[in-house]
Amino acid sequence: MHSYEMDPTPVPVMSWEQYAGIVQDRLNGLLSSQECDEPPFQRLVEQHPCLLPWMYGTFGGGHHGLIYNAVISANPARIMPVSERLP
Repeated sequence: MHSYEMDPTPVPVMSWEQYAGIVQDRLNGLLSSQECDEPPFQRLVEQHPCLLPWMYGTFGGGHHGLIYNAVISANPARIMPVSERLP
């Protein structure tokens, strides 16, 4: 059995400001590309779930938020026609 200790003061890989700038640039690039298909936006949100609206602050309430702070997407190998999907 392996044991380990968490560093009590880890150094962040990058600051939130740096990360937010990168994500904003990627979102702006996609929006300015006039891309109309959903898959590029889906991939961006899967890679950066901070883009999803939260219950408070985005719409002023009324949104239920994420379950377990997770984003779940369909596995492309398992996507079936609607007529074959199971509940």
